[in-house]
Amino acid sequence: MADAPLSRAALVAVLCAGLALGAVGCSGQRDTSEGKKIEAAIKRFALSHGPDTCSQLTGRGLISVYGGSDPNPTLTSSRARCIKSSKRFQGAPVDVTFVTIVKPTNAHASVRTLDGKHYYVVALLKLHRRWKIDSVSIQAKPH
Repeated sequence: MADAPLSRAALVAVLCAGLALGAVGCSGQRDTSEGKKIEAAIKRFALSHGPDTCSQLTGRGLISVYGGSDPNPTLTSSRARCIKSSKRFQGAPVDVTFVTIVKPTNAHASVRTLDGKHYYVVALLKLHRRWKIDSVSIQAKPH
C-alpha cells in the first residue's frame, strides 16, 4: 500500500517537532528576550482602553486608522481623533502565537482572540527603545 500524503495538520506537527530541536520553534522568536517585549506590547495594546491606547500606535498607525476622510491627514488631527474615539475603546485579552523579528526595529506577530474566533497580523516598529503598533490586519482563521 502506498503512503498517504500528510494532512496539513500532520505536516505542521512534523515541522514543529523538527523545529523544536533547533533554535527557532513554532512560536518563532516569541520566546526570545525581544520577542517577549513584542508580546507584552501587543497584549498591553489589546487590553488598553482610553487615551493611552493612542500612544501605543506609531504615527503611521494613527494616520491610517484615524486619518478620517481627509485626503492629507496630519498626525495631530489623527491623534486628536484617536483620543476622542478612545472613550469607546474596550480592551480584550489576546494570545500572541508567533513572532518574527524582521530587523532590530521591525517585527510581525500572529495574534488570536482567546476564544479563537478572530485572528490578526500585527506589524510593530521599535521607536526610542519601545515597540509600538504600526498596523493590525485581519487574518483568515487557520484550517
